[in-house]
Amino acid sequence: MQRLAAVPGYRPLLAARIVSALMVWLDATVVFSLLAFHWGADATAAGVAASLFVMPVLVGGPFFGWLADRGNPVAMLFASYSARGMTSLLLLVASDLNVFVLLLMLKALANASALPPEQVMARSMLSHAQLAANAGLVTAADQITKVCAPLIAAGATALHGPMSGLWLSAGLSLLAMVCLVPLRDRARPVAAQGTPAPGALRLGPLMALLRNSHDVRVSFSCVFLLTAVFGFYDPLLALFIRSQGLPVSVFGMLVSGTAAGAVCGALAFPRLYRRYGIRLAPPGLAVVGLTVLIPGVLAGTGSGMTTMLWLGLWMVNGCAYCLACLSQAVAIQQQCPRHCLGSVSATARSVQLVALVLAPLLGGVLGRKIGIPLVFALSGCLAIAGGWFWARRAQRGHAGRQAEQPADAEQAGP
Repeated sequence: MQRLAAVPGYRPLLAARIVSALMVWLDATVVFSLLAFHWGADATAAGVAASLFVMPVLVGGPFFGWLADRGNPVAMLFASYSARGMTSLLLLVASDLNVFVLLLMLKALANASALPPEQVMARSMLSHAQLAANAGLVTAADQITKVCAPLIAAGATALHGPMSGLWLSAGLSLLAMVCLVPLRDRARPVAAQGTPAPGALRLGPLMALLRNSHDVRVSFSCVFLLTAVFGFYDPLLALFIRSQGLPVSVFGMLVSGTAAGAVCGALAFPRLYRRYGIRLAPPGLAVVGLTVLIPGVLAGTGSGMTTMLWLGLWMVNGCAYCLACLSQAVAIQQQCPRHCLGSVSATARSVQLVALVLAPLLGGVLGRKIGIPLVFALSGCLAIAGGWFWARRAQRGHAGRQAEQPADAEQAGP
């Protein structure tokens, strides 16, 4: 297999992708810090701002996917990075909290426009065998920037004030565009004839892929359930830690531990995926469930957990979560027709974000009714049961393909 670094155009695309990831995490850190400490937002305003940071991806993602399939993805990336830089500068001159929140929605919309063309570009450059290595490398870089961005934001704030992070984000958008310069002459993808207009695009291409591809069906179902389970328990994590008498610093340690586990998972993913294929996704779901079930059961029985046990579980959680999500990403890139890759990947992400929007509401209600430890235990049981079910389906599909290979060999013989 050709090394990724030797693929023409891959290095500048990867560099732009890393800068883009740093911008996303820097924006998230700086914006919500400004909401709390500069604008004095209350809990309601912070909640609205958080929703507006997700909704553009949910609503605009499929349109950007459609556009990436039919336009020049490099030109779309130039436009995306330009819009991200401009919205950072506009946030600097916001006159009040309402204007700031409105501009925040535009910033999130600009951020959401970058992922589909990045997916299309990677698919156009890489072979099927290289897609798993690319997914692992990009995810490892993304998780490292997730750890680094808050430190960069804190340093910039300490040296130059709370608004300096927005200046830095605008500067990074220029750096990302510089990275794209070597790719400016790449040809645009060829769109299929008769494909639907953006207004008519709904779930059709994704549903067709789910019907026709066993790998995508298994991985998508695992990640959808994983996203819903994450939405149930994650918003309650800080409250759970506080109820166990642990200091607030433990929450930050768990965030970093999750990122460290995800980096390990991303680095191990290419080799594991070559060996196990789509059978990697269901165990990832089940292991995440186990890491959530253990704290819930121990707290429910009155047993405490040490900080090191929490940290160890959440590192395993991040690793397993990463392996499941990467399995879906690679399955879609390998199995989806090239002419609708942007649409399908963006629509899949939007469908899963619906679970991420609705699950916290149900999790909050259950937390008040039955207690947070039981919510964790139920979330863990749901993930383990789902992992077991889809592991059986994945194994049957693998066994069926293994049985077909000898039959095909016999038919091809003399």
